[in-house]
Amino acid sequence: MVVHNIEVERGGMTSVMLNRSRALAEKGYNVSLVTLDDNNRYQSISEELRKIGRLSDKVGILNVYDYYKDLNTRGGVSDEQLRYYGEASDIYEKGYDIQSDELQAKFYARYFKDGVYVKYKKWNKDFTLSHIDYFDNQRNRTSREIFNKKGYIEKIIFFNVNTNKQHQVIFKTEDGFTYLNKWFNPEKGNLQQQFLFTRNTNRASLFKNNIELHSRWLNEICEKEESKPFVICDGIGSADKILSMDKALAFRIYPLHTNHFQEPYTFGSEIKEKHRKILTNLIDLDSLVVLSEDHKIDITNQFGNFGNVDVIPNSITKKNHDIVKDDSQEIAIVARYDKIKQIDHAIKAFAKVVNEFPNAKLNIYGNGADEERLIKLITHMNLHANVFIKGYSKDVSSVYNESLVTLLTSKSEAFGLVIAESMLNQTPVISYDINYGPRDIITNNIDGFLVPKDNIEKLADKIIFSLKNQDEIKEMGLKAKRNIELKFTNEIISKKWINLFETLKSKDLIEL
Repeated sequence: MVVHNIEVERGGMTSVMLNRSRALAEKGYNVSLVTLDDNNRYQSISEELRKIGRLSDKVGILNVYDYYKDLNTRGGVSDEQLRYYGEASDIYEKGYDIQSDELQAKFYARYFKDGVYVKYKKWNKDFTLSHIDYFDNQRNRTSREIFNKKGYIEKIIFFNVNTNKQHQVIFKTEDGFTYLNKWFNPEKGNLQQQFLFTRNTNRASLFKNNIELHSRWLNEICEKEESKPFVICDGIGSADKILSMDKALAFRIYPLHTNHFQEPYTFGSEIKEKHRKILTNLIDLDSLVVLSEDHKIDITNQFGNFGNVDVIPNSITKKNHDIVKDDSQEIAIVARYDKIKQIDHAIKAFAKVVNEFPNAKLNIYGNGADEERLIKLITHMNLHANVFIKGYSKDVSSVYNESLVTLLTSKSEAFGLVIAESMLNQTPVISYDINYGPRDIITNNIDGFLVPKDNIEKLADKIIFSLKNQDEIKEMGLKAKRNIELKFTNEIISKKWINLFETLKSKDLIEL
């Protein structure tokens, strides 16, 4: 399952991948989450995700940089490397005048020799050395050494002295071998070309861009498999790399995790740029997976029906314990703080709610760039005693259990995993009736509520109704849980994935 990157404090598509990987691993599949970003933290990310129960012990994270680094490593960190790291890590160095008054607060120090600024050191919060910047006598930054906590230089960045932008970056193994060199345009900062080195061959392989390098790597790891693997391209930004692979080496599957239309996100709208190549090449795909029947209909009506658009909703892990719901005046939103989620609609609706229920609370869980605007809106509407920005939660089950209902106010979704999560926890959802997802999950007025898109007044009315009729809402919660258990659990949805795999293998045999 391929995606650009994985982080711990991330829901949405990351949760979908983690859940799907667990379900298929439990069915006996050998599953890897494949990442393409330059990130040296995947060991700690894996450990943290396993610790909080999101990543299965049977599933690994495979990263392109880690792969080539490990492939070219012949030994461990040398004594010489450790000695240099130890000396570099020291705050005070003989022969330098040091400005260290910001050290305790900001973890950095500046170093001067004969009055000339020559280098800058930055430490991590645990006071392991992060990096050292070096400067010429014009105070232009010339290079940066980036350190791994194991005690070696893992990357060196060279800067253009006129623009202060990187123009060359080299990547090193634990034992000091340079396995990758990237060249950047010093004016624009974009990647120009890169060179991959293989130990003991004295050869450099040229790649003009990341598409070439990453598709070559994907071919390489797929070719090593005993049977033709399934590559699920979960990150739409990585689609070009999957399309560039040798199609004989893997079955290539493209799930759409978002609505493919631009605003207003309905049939006839412009297609999002990142989706155009996949959709205009639909006939060549092994499978395009969408999350709802409505989404499939819109795509096949516009781009043609070639029998390769499959509907497989997102799945959720079944709860094995009873849930006791108490009366509550707490309402929740679990969403990325982004304008497309329209969390401001919920805040505005709550201004009407508190007129009838002064003690009602709206708890907003998530993170994102729109946080500051939401805080200002809460203050502007004098709702600081009723509406709370809670940040990211690692225990969303507790959030749902403590809430009477949850809200979904997005402009657009492809499924709305938070709807299924909430309903499985016996917490009905009040959602805008948007493309796509809510109407595929919620049975209106039976196990939740669908209100007209962007109708803040109707949204407020349904919240007030819920607060007034808590016994009815609890009954709806029981029906919501049963709905999800019958349609969207891992056991049910994993069968759909396995059926797709078997269908693709059968087609492949016929073509052979």
